[in-house]
Amino acid sequence: MAAVARATGGAGLRSILVTHAHPDHARGLQALRSVWNPAISCYRQDLPFVTGHVQYRQLPGRHLTYAIGRHFLGNADWQLPVARDLEAGQSAEGMSVIHLPGHSPGQIGFLHPVDNAMLCGDALGNNTGRLRAPSAVVTWDPTLAEQLIARLGELDFELLLPAYGPPILEAGRQAVLEYLGRAGDLPYGR
Repeated sequence: MAAVARATGGAGLRSILVTHAHPDHARGLQALRSVWNPAISCYRQDLPFVTGHVQYRQLPGRHLTYAIGRHFLGNADWQLPVARDLEAGQSAEGMSVIHLPGHSPGQIGFLHPVDNAMLCGDALGNNTGRLRAPSAVVTWDPTLAEQLIARLGELDFELLLPAYGPPILEAGRQAVLEYLGRAGDLPYGR
């Protein structure tokens, strides 16, 4: 909370765009909402997870590893109103909404054309300079998640901003294309 207040000069947040509602990404929503009451937006398929009507643990996975791993996701202890349910291609805070399901049914990323940046959530991570797909243990449909990484390669961006690991500040799209061709064995700079 203090970091958000410092970064915004005390103004706080007016909106939050949720890439997906796994607890490691959305656990702080309740606290942020209690202080600044920002409008929350998420993709329509993840809406029931944000509102608390469904837990990811209840979601039947499409792979055996998720059937086991979903029990480690933890329960979301929030029931939050969603101001806007997003759809692919819409604009949100000046960014294009990109649907990247697999890790969760409604995972999304945001393409920011002004900064030439792709915020990809957990669609890809940068693990010590190597791109990687999300772990199958906490991914609802790992096959779909891997297939939809190709969608990132079709977009025009320079900066790749994954939820985990350092950003790729130059040739982000090229890094994705090389990942798709080489299954992530190439190292990338910070």
